[in-house]
Amino acid sequence: IGIGEPPEEIYGKTMSIPDGLIVKYFTLATDVEPSEIRKLEEGMASGGLNPRDAKARLAREIVALYHGAAAAKVAEEHFEKIFRQKEVPDEVEEFFVTDGNNWICAVIKDAGLTKSNGEARRLIEQGGVKLGGEKVANVDLKLNGRDHEGVILQVGKRNFRCLRFHAMYD
Repeated sequence: IGIGEPPEEIYGKTMSIPDGLIVKYFTLATDVEPSEIRKLEEGMASGGLNPRDAKARLAREIVALYHGAAAAKVAEEHFEKIFRQKEVPDEVEEFFVTDGNNWICAVIKDAGLTKSNGEARRLIEQGGVKLGGEKVANVDLKLNGRDHEGVILQVGKRNFRCLRFHAMYD
């Protein structure tokens, strides 16, 4: 977790740490009092505190430390919307598909969502790519402005792009 990363990234990465590291993270990465950390640890050990709730507090604490309380609240809302409610974020980066480069795997790579066409292909085959909320099943899919203008491309759980086309209507 990089302290210079955007609040939403810090929050999301914190929520994905193993439960066994929650107390260590509280101790090493926050200003929470040791007595409060012991209470959290006891609550999780007794089953009275869900580790997910402890992680959410940890994520808020870490984001607030580096980006402020308001950013922590926004990051938490963003996380809830995407991961719990499975919705698309309010703000999605646009990606302009260029003429002649409309193969789904190339678009995913060129949009910065994977490092290679092969990685994009594997993600599609594993069901990790959605177009307009529907899983992409065809690795040979060609995108076009008529059918895909303004459609949201999702790769994995957190990576989104809104597809835009110049004058590519075939």
